[in-house]
Amino acid sequence: MKRSEREQLEAFVRARTAELTDESLRSAHGELIALTDRIRTAATRDADWDFLAGVLGEVWFDDGGGWSDEVTEDAIFGDDPKVEAEAITIAILAAMALAHADHPDYAPSWRPTRRS
Repeated sequence: MKRSEREQLEAFVRARTAELTDESLRSAHGELIALTDRIRTAATRDADWDFLAGVLGEVWFDDGGGWSDEVTEDAIFGDDPKVEAEAITIAILAAMALAHADHPDYAPSWRPTRRS
């Protein structure tokens, strides 16, 4: 999902959350939105150093004394905390938006997709 579309999705979810009349539900939705903010913040904070430490710790010094194929594959092909945080954030927001699928501003492209 492009950044602009993710921003539209997030704005939609925030607006629908603000419109909720049930205080408990509005509070719960607010907590989920805050969680997405924390996920993105944590992913950007020292992500490169955490990633490097994880790769060095798990790939070069695994329990068997050799290379860990799964971690090596992630290191080469994309174990990017920022990308993964974005994907998790989009999944949470898309699930929240689905409750308002009948709203005229809801975009069908936001419908959650399941990965096998």
